[in-house]
Amino acid sequence: MATSSIGRSIAPANPTLPSISRRGLVAALAVVPVAACAVPAVAATVDSSAWDAAMAHYLKCKEVADTFGREVHDPVHAQVNAIRPTYNFTHQAGVGLPCRYFIPASDFEQFDLEDHAHDPHAFIRPKIEALKEEHARFEALKAELDADAINDRYDALVDAECEACYELLQMPAPHAAAMLWKAEYLFGAEAKTGDSTPSYSGDYVEPFLNDVRRFAGGAA
Repeated sequence: MATSSIGRSIAPANPTLPSISRRGLVAALAVVPVAACAVPAVAATVDSSAWDAAMAHYLKCKEVADTFGREVHDPVHAQVNAIRPTYNFTHQAGVGLPCRYFIPASDFEQFDLEDHAHDPHAFIRPKIEALKEEHARFEALKAELDADAINDRYDALVDAECEACYELLQMPAPHAAAMLWKAEYLFGAEAKTGDSTPSYSGDYVEPFLNDVRRFAGGAA
């Protein structure tokens, strides 16, 4: 099972117009006088049925992924992660400085006892064997909970959500609410994880910039 869930950008749950403070974001985009009359004209002439269907599909995918994550994946992940070995330990040799050892499960075989009297790792053998036992309990719990299959299922659901969102972002915004949703998703409070907005590749941002140009009265 993967050690962490897929990182994903979370869009606002409500695709309709947000609060007054968020409307200010669109107001800031209207930097030329023609923008004030361009928005109603675009909204009146563009059919929003395709956008509405794509938004409904995205929200459904998001709901399914969120529900599975909350009710199935996250509880299992928490159980498994609670006993996940650190695969490292510290050994104090006499009066010398402590030494930290990192032994991932893939390296266990290198530390197996061989058919001879001398054990080159005798000084840390008890800790190696204890680590192997921890790993065995960890793998047993993963198998009992079917954790790998659950993680794969969650990955697939999140992939479907991300694909639906990507398709939505590629569509021309039919009205101000749609353009504002894109702005919030790409640059708004919901997208921020720190003191700066995320960086997206051009194929994410360019459709939004085309919307801004179109709503401002320029060519897309």
